Amino acid sequence: MEEQETSTEQTPKRKSVWNVDKIIGLSAVVVSLAACLLIAYQTFLMREQQLLSVLPHLSLGNEGSYTPNFRYVLSNYGIGPAFIEDIKIIYKGEVASAQDIAAFFIQNSNEIENLHSVLHTNVFPGMLIPAGSDIAIFEVANSKDDAAKLHEVMNSYYKEGLRFEIIYTSVYGERWKITESSLSPEKL
Repeated sequence: MEEQETSTEQTPKRKSVWNVDKIIGLSAVVVSLAACLLIAYQTFLMREQQLLSVLPHLSLGNEGSYTPNFRYVLSNYGIGPAFIEDIKIIYKGEVASAQDIAAFFIQNSNEIENLHSVLHTNVFPGMLIPAGSDIAIFEVANSKDDAAKLHEVMNSYYKEGLRFEIIYTSVYGERWKITESSLSPEKL
C-alpha cells in the first residue's frame, strides 16, 4: 500500500512582539519620564514661591498733605528687603547730577533750606530698605506753614518737568523700577 501523504499544512506561528517583559519595561520608562516631569514642575513652583517670599514692593507717596506733619515717604510694602540699585533724576529733559532725591531739592531750592521744621533723609544707590519699613525723604514736624511751603516747592518742580526713577532689586537679583508717578513697580 502506498503510503498516503497526509498534508497538514501548519501555518507558522508569529511570535508576539509584546511580551510581559517588554510591557513592564516600557511602563517603567513611562513612569520614570512622568516622575521627571513632575519633579521639574515642582522645582519650578518652589522657585516661584521662593522668589515671592522675598518680594520687595517700593512705593513713593505723600502722608499728611496740607497738615502740620507732612511727609514724602519711600515705603517698602513687600515681604522682602529692597536694595536701591540706581536713582535717576531727570529735570527739564536733562539727567540731574545728584543721585539723591532730597539732595536734588535742597541743592536746587533755597526755599527748602530756609524751612526750619523740615527734616530729610538721603536715599542713595546701595541702600537697603527693609520689608515693612519706610523712609521719610522729607518730613515736616508741627509746622503747617513749612509743610505747605515744602509741598508747594515740590509741586512746582514736578510742573517744570521733574521726573525720577528708582531701580531696586530683591535678594535674588530680580529688578524693578518705580517713578514719581508709579502706581506699582514695573518689573525689569
